[in-house]
This record gives sequence, structure tokens and C-alpha cells, in this order.
Amino acid sequence: MDSFAIDENVLIVANDASRSSRNQPPLAPQANEECVASCIAFLNKVRKRGIVVIDQQGEVISRYGRHLERRGQPGVGDAFYKYLVERQYQGKRVKSVDLESNGPDYLSFPNDPDLADLDRNDRIYVALAIAAPAIIANAVDSDYRQKTAPLSRNQVSVLELCSDCLKE
Repeated sequence: MDSFAIDENVLIVANDASRSSRNQPPLAPQANEECVASCIAFLNKVRKRGIVVIDQQGEVISRYGRHLERRGQPGVGDAFYKYLVERQYQGKRVKSVDLESNGPDYLSFPNDPDLADLDRNDRIYVALAIAAPAIIANAVDSDYRQKTAPLSRNQVSVLELCSDCLKE
């Protein structure tokens, strides 16, 4: 069973399907219909046959909460967020990892000069991927693609769900 550190953009893109049905603008306008469908399918697959990696400190859940509804409606991203909140302490489908920090960064984040300029918001997913270990799931953030070589060198794999919609 694969483990995933899921960037919040995956849940946000999955939610855009429900936003369009309510005539609201998408939160990830660069995501096309195939990207939205891919994110929805991925989240459904992970719920059935995957493990989601989060941090014990609650930062990932907090990040999700800034963009999603805890009651689980109306979108697939909201439903996935509710699923995580309800299962975060059960240990079966959600793995909680202790991410110690050393000030502005995480101890498990690689000390690699080629990753020094990686977006601060993405560092938690890299740290989780190394600590767990897990695969990072990404929808529309180009930072991971721009850092493919150093991430690979540090044994970090990224699943690009929407490679043709990456935000530049």
C-alpha cells in the first residue's frame, strides 16, 4: 500500500468541480477538467487503498482547513479533509509523523543547496516524504518539477497528477 504526502493543492483542485457547479470561480484556474478529474480519482483511490501521511504537530491538517470545509461538503476535497480529520488518530489509513523543526525548517528536510530556495510552503511535504517515507502528490505546483533532480537525489518521489497544468 503506497503512502502519500498530499499537497493541499490536490484537494483544492478536486474541490473546483463543486465550485463550478455553484457558479463560483475556481481556486486553481490553471487546472483543466482532466486535472480536476485526476485529482478526484486520486483522492478516491487513496481513501480505498492508500495511506495519507500527515504531521503530528497538525500543520498539514491546519493548511487543509484554510481552504476546505470540515463538514465534508460540498466538494470531494472537503470530503477528503473530513475523512482525514476523523481518522487522524486511528493509524490505519492515516500515518502521523513527528516533524521536528530546527527553527524555520524541519530536521528531516534535506541539507541540499539545490533545495535551499524551495518554496517554504512545500518544505513540509518534502520533510514528510523523507520521514515517512512517502510519495508527494501534486496537482498544479511547478516547484516540484523545477527541483526534480535534487528531490530525486534525496530519495523524494513526486506524483504529478496534472503535469500539463503546472502553475509557473
